[in-house]
Amino acid sequence: MSQTSLGFTATDPAPLTTTIRIEALLGRLSRDRADDVRVFYPARIGACVAMRTTPHRLITSGAGVRIVSDRRNLENAELRAALHQMQSSGAHVRVAHAVPHYLALIDQRIAAIAPRAESASDKAVTHRSPTMISGMRALFDLTWRTADTLDVDDPPAGSAAGPPPTDPLTCEIIRLLSEGVGDEEAATELGMSLRTFRRHVAGIKDMVKARSRFQTAVRLARRGLL
Repeated sequence: MSQTSLGFTATDPAPLTTTIRIEALLGRLSRDRADDVRVFYPARIGACVAMRTTPHRLITSGAGVRIVSDRRNLENAELRAALHQMQSSGAHVRVAHAVPHYLALIDQRIAAIAPRAESASDKAVTHRSPTMISGMRALFDLTWRTADTLDVDDPPAGSAAGPPPTDPLTCEIIRLLSEGVGDEEAATELGMSLRTFRRHVAGIKDMVKARSRFQTAVRLARRGLL
């Protein structure tokens, strides 16, 4: 007689909601086969064990693991290192301005939610209702799309990661970019060639270690430069 990932036999009528400790849920995930796992880590989890127990075995098993962490977790060096370690092991990690609660989505079968979790020993409520799972997946996907990638040089939340530029030309370019002025128009306004303007823009991207203009804008905003 086979068992499901949360211990029910295949012939049992699995209830739509159950409770399970977060550490037990993660432990079972490390033993059972899952193809797609999505996890929210809110800031209030702090330095609790839950942040460090997304199983290495799960991440390296071939499952697609996506994690969105509240940006405030980057203030904790231990948690920041844990996120980078999970990413190095194969998980896809992003950081968002705010994450509402602990959430683990397993395939399209289970949504585990712990609104007030502060440690891995806290209990999560698991849901098997297709409507609930669909809603939680939509919330995760929306947060994922608007979150930033976790970069090696990501600073702790609230830090400036370097002094703001004092060069008047750099500040003027940032102002034009923030106003949505096109490259050609901005280059003309600054009295330089389009190639020179784009070289300056590339320099600003390098300054904030961004990979795209969107990410550049986000990081400049964090530093109070937009």
